[in-house]
Amino acid sequence: MYLLGLIVSDGGFDSDSDLSARVVLYASKKYRWSLRLGQAFSYAMGRIGMKVEKRADQTKVRDGKTTVFNVWGSQASPLLRWVKEVLFSLGPSLMKKQSPIDADWILNLPHDYRVAFLQGLADGDGYASIRSFNAGIATLTNHTFLNELLNTFNIFPTVEKTKVRIGRYDDIVKASKLPLFKHTKGRQERLEELSKLIGLLDRSYGRVPKEEIEIIMEMHDQGMSCGEITESLWVNHGIARSRRSVEGIIKRRK
Repeated sequence: MYLLGLIVSDGGFDSDSDLSARVVLYASKKYRWSLRLGQAFSYAMGRIGMKVEKRADQTKVRDGKTTVFNVWGSQASPLLRWVKEVLFSLGPSLMKKQSPIDADWILNLPHDYRVAFLQGLADGDGYASIRSFNAGIATLTNHTFLNELLNTFNIFPTVEKTKVRIGRYDDIVKASKLPLFKHTKGRQERLEELSKLIGLLDRSYGRVPKEEIEIIMEMHDQGMSCGEITESLWVNHGIARSRRSVEGIIKRRK
């Protein structure tokens, strides 16, 4: 199930013929876990008898930014064609990035199977941010399916144009405990830190220590955003404050 989730996120189907297909995985080299993700892909493919080879790196330019990708490609197989057309209901000419998958059968699977599929999705297209105080999964086509999948874990995200965003505090904690990420360790570590921060939040706005206010205002005067201040308070000072709390403190001192 993890492999299926990874295919939906960072993988792509490459039709080899009318009868078979192969899967190609792209992982940005800017992430230290990029090779780990490729190894997980190769291992999972090997479990179903598919060989994977490391291909030459590929460079893509988007919005003036250049990104270099590690690339892995599987052998061609009728099984992968079946996965595309039967499990995901993507016809021969349909591209995964342009058409949503139709895989409601996944929503009725046992808990551990759904978690594994979600982890594949999140390892490919997920994120967690203390600065933004949320987590989520990027998508251009599968908003409805991702929302319904997260709902099966009693997580209720906000559906946005390019992602489903997990922003409610209790939902962030739930996602951390699943865990949301498997092989992208840095993302899971950030999610766990965010969950820990939420557990320590002092929701009492009227009892902010003077020293803490001075630290916040000093960072604000240096041009740091509220998100950056929130992250710095936690990482550098061990102070748990929500972004909203920081915004309120700054507004009251202006």
